[in-house]
Amino acid sequence: MACIKWKTAISSALCVALISFVATANEVENPGTWRIEAPAGLEQGETGELRIVFQVNEPWHLYAPSPMNEELGVTGLNISMTPTEEIRLSRPIVPRWTRDGQYQVYKGPQEVPLVIRARAAPGAETGSYDVRGYLDYQFCRPGLCLPPQRDSISIELYVE
Repeated sequence: MACIKWKTAISSALCVALISFVATANEVENPGTWRIEAPAGLEQGETGELRIVFQVNEPWHLYAPSPMNEELGVTGLNISMTPTEEIRLSRPIVPRWTRDGQYQVYKGPQEVPLVIRARAAPGAETGSYDVRGYLDYQFCRPGLCLPPQRDSISIELYVE
């Protein structure tokens, strides 16, 4: 009888450990996502907004783009885009972050939009233009930081 209770206790403990492991694995798999929002088209001389929007899930956070975070050795949210002769780009506009200890972060759950103004040159020919760049970021949560990520991005803009 004691042996059966002991086996049941071990089975229950293993089951709880397995459920905890699966829950942790699911959290690691989905700290957040990002998407690109771009105008359908730009007229010559017109300005539109490109938005790279991060969805940060709870309990995760992203590090903000700041010299303080760089000094602490973490990868802050950063976007670098290469303009073309036909499409001119502004510097990214980033939202205000919150402080978490010594770090500046965007805590989940929230959306974090990076905004870049894209302007079609006044003499740009009608057609499709590919604007490329990189997106750097790092997701962390209490007790775990995922490796820094660098994603290539490509945005097709049409000049009408």
